[in-house]
Amino acid sequence: MPISSKRFGEFDDTTFSISLGFDDDPALPNLSVNAAAFMQPIHLEHSAWHEHIPFAFWLTGAHRPRTFVELGTHYGVSYFAFCQAVERLRLSTRCYAVDSWQGDEHAGLYGGDVYEKVSTHNARFYSRFSALMRTTFDEGVAFFADGEIDLLHIDGYHTLEAVKHDFEAWLPKLSERGLVILHDSNERKGDFGVFQFIEELRKTYPCFEFAHGHGLAIVGVGPDQPSLVKRLFEADGDEAKRRNVQEIFARLGKACSNEYAAGHLRSEVAALSRERDRAVGEIERLGTLVARTEAEARRLTGMVGERDNLNETIAAARDQLAELTEENAAFRRDARGAAETLKAVTQNNKVLHGQLEQREREAAETLNMNNVLRAQVGQHERELAAAAQQLALREQELRRLRRSTPWRMTALLRAVTGASRSVSRKQERAPRFMTASARPKLDHADEAFGFERDWYLSAYADVAASGMDAEEHYLRHGKGEGRFPSRAAAEFDRGGYLSANPDVAASGMDPFLHYCAHGKAEGRHFARIGGQGSPQLAAEARQPSFLERRRYEASTPRGDKVRIPDSLHPVVSVIIPTYGQVEFTLRCLSSISAHPPQVPFEIIVMDDAFPGEEVARLKTEVEGIRLIRNPENQGFLYTCNIAAKEASGKYLYFLNNDTEVFPGAIDALVDVLEADQTVGLTGSKLIFPDGKLQEAGGDHLE
Repeated sequence: MPISSKRFGEFDDTTFSISLGFDDDPALPNLSVNAAAFMQPIHLEHSAWHEHIPFAFWLTGAHRPRTFVELGTHYGVSYFAFCQAVERLRLSTRCYAVDSWQGDEHAGLYGGDVYEKVSTHNARFYSRFSALMRTTFDEGVAFFADGEIDLLHIDGYHTLEAVKHDFEAWLPKLSERGLVILHDSNERKGDFGVFQFIEELRKTYPCFEFAHGHGLAIVGVGPDQPSLVKRLFEADGDEAKRRNVQEIFARLGKACSNEYAAGHLRSEVAALSRERDRAVGEIERLGTLVARTEAEARRLTGMVGERDNLNETIAAARDQLAELTEENAAFRRDARGAAETLKAVTQNNKVLHGQLEQREREAAETLNMNNVLRAQVGQHERELAAAAQQLALREQELRRLRRSTPWRMTALLRAVTGASRSVSRKQERAPRFMTASARPKLDHADEAFGFERDWYLSAYADVAASGMDAEEHYLRHGKGEGRFPSRAAAEFDRGGYLSANPDVAASGMDPFLHYCAHGKAEGRHFARIGGQGSPQLAAEARQPSFLERRRYEASTPRGDKVRIPDSLHPVVSVIIPTYGQVEFTLRCLSSISAHPPQVPFEIIVMDDAFPGEEVARLKTEVEGIRLIRNPENQGFLYTCNIAAKEASGKYLYFLNNDTEVFPGAIDALVDVLEADQTVGLTGSKLIFPDGKLQEAGGDHLE
């Protein structure tokens, strides 16, 4: 069977096919094999799957699955063979490896270092399309939709009951192009039962089986198979074709197995070489040690002669010592009598001296105690005065803090933080919060004319009848509805302002916005309509709405439909409580859609039982959000808590619907929380529509 002598690792073009077969025997027709089957495998570890790597390369190119799942990955030899083919063929396949990475009786038990090695290789080469799912087969099946998987490799526990259970559990997840691969189909020992299960499957599905490399069976469970795969199943019914295909991939697989064996031998040779070098070094060290020992022996031999001379000198010295010892004994007897007398005198002196020292210590202790008591009394008096002064300062600071704007502005955040502690029971720990301002403020356009509470209530009778605070109503509803904050704003003459200021007319900017942002500071005057500021005039006139104010400066225009990318495992849950004001909500969602964060996220829009039908627009004009509606009005805080219970993210981001999110804002908040686990809440920097700062943080006290 002539095969090109070119090494399969040298193929750069994996798009062409090579015809292999017995050219001299027409009874054994050639097989068209995609050049991907000849690729050099990147990942070769200890495995029983080496001899099937070329077939994995070929099958990936022939089948081109959209989703590939492997059950039982171990060292990743088979899984990374499919991933290498997907990467080399530039396919859009999504790959998933499902394994507990703990082993079993057939594969053996192993530690976490195996998973770490597989995870490192996956992150280095295939993280763009490959994911490792460290779970059991039965738990992993819930993460895939029915009909989602095109190619499934089962290589787990190999008893008949286990392999049959895995096949039947995952069968609904296979698509119309579904293809199943089962390893160890030629193992007939112990309690291995894959070969029995293959015989059962042959009665229902087309199959093809390889006997080499412990056996590998391919089962076509889906009716819509690619042409090359159909030809493979057709070859199973023709003995000559079947033997030809089996021999081709057996020989290609043997090359992979030999390459791993050669690499293993090279490693052993290298280890033996290192051991040999260590032994040679040890021999050289021992030779040096022997030479040193011989020299030391010669030195000790010379010292023996010197020892004999010293022994004679020592004997003479001992005789002299005996004489001196006798003389010393006589001297000691004389000295012992004198010592007894001296001892009696010394003992009596010590008793007298001890009595004197005892009297001196008692006097010193009495004097020291008096000094200590005086010092303690003075210290206590000073501490008491300092504490009283510090208490007065703290009470004064506390009163100042509670009157400050940051304290009042963070009151809602403190309430949300306290209430949310009882919400997060479905996670291992309470989610930390990211918030935008809960209550809007007067922007610089409002401040140009000021807010007149009495005028506002007289101009808008419905507000007066509602009993709601005038400024609160204007900030939450009136501004968005085009109502005016004051008489001066209602009397503003747009036409008169443009006539008096031709440069503003030429710029095309709204005259009301120009006066608020620039005209007032420049000292320009504006004409008044009617000059009375009557409630009827205010009802008929209308100031620019929030959308009109933002139209000329908006950087993220909304299209016909807002599309939000969703995530199965969100890190951040964006919670937007609403009550009407759908245009604000759409603008808010558009800003997120135009610049979505890099971190996985979900958006929950929580409608607080708004009576109008405009909320239904969110279902038709927005994709990718969760829209939840309260059956009855609950208020802002309860609405936030209800949405928090529905959230599945690690972090909760409470966002007002009249806010636009700048690019990178959500990712910046997550970075702070991830970097410091002691941080429990982060807040956004808020900017008015005219670019002026509204708020940039505040104090939060518990």
